[in-house]
Amino acid sequence: MFRDGQRISMASMTIDSIPVAEGLADDLGGGPDTETRSHAEQFSAWAGLVAVALFVAGSLVAGSAPRPDATTGEVTTFLVQHRSALLFGTALILLSVPFFGCFVGLLAGMLRDAEGGRAPLAGAATVGWVLLLAIASIGILVQVALTWRGADRADPGMVRFVYDVSSLSTYAVSATAVALSVGATSFIIFRTRMVPRWIAVFGLVEIVGNLVEVGGMASREGLNAGGYGAGVGPLLWAAWVAAMAIALVRCIGRERAGSRAAVVLD
Repeated sequence: MFRDGQRISMASMTIDSIPVAEGLADDLGGGPDTETRSHAEQFSAWAGLVAVALFVAGSLVAGSAPRPDATTGEVTTFLVQHRSALLFGTALILLSVPFFGCFVGLLAGMLRDAEGGRAPLAGAATVGWVLLLAIASIGILVQVALTWRGADRADPGMVRFVYDVSSLSTYAVSATAVALSVGATSFIIFRTRMVPRWIAVFGLVEIVGNLVEVGGMASREGLNAGGYGAGVGPLLWAAWVAAMAIALVRCIGRERAGSRAAVVLD
């Protein structure tokens, strides 16, 4: 047998063909690299659900927190009486961060693949996630420092300032970052149908809530003081993230099943 005008043996052709065959197997979804990547993607999708569970549990473990328009005395009493529960809840929220990181990494990649080209919307969604985590971290840091040291030992003015920073970072200030990440993601979903479109509609509801929160910055009293919005914003966001994570789990499962079917047929 000849190759490029030179005689070659069947043995050398077989040996030379092994890497090609291995590469072909990987492309078809049967290679070790593909399996590892598939497992990593599945883990990252499930990580979104784990992160949401930790976030919700950490937010609710201490009970209902005072509204932003609560008096300084009410805030101080809550922080002192629920100190242990608040610190434990903060630990749960901090544990959710690496899981959120894995989920966002997967989501960003899938959004880029779905959008195609230079993927500006996928990039915008990723920026929104980064801003959200940064803003939320500021609010968590200042409140956990006050709670850990003891709110009853601090000046009332400091207690008021710290709680206002925490409340604003949770609601009004983080609302635009949430709207960016959810809005860009929802637009890609609605256009490409990478996951069911109802998740994009759900995202639109979340964005409306974000606008209400931003509008609440002008109010110091009432259900929307400081963008509180009756406290439903974070829970609505958590429900949207959970729905997105479940959709990605199912999507990756279908892709994996299709790859295995292709290997069997070939």
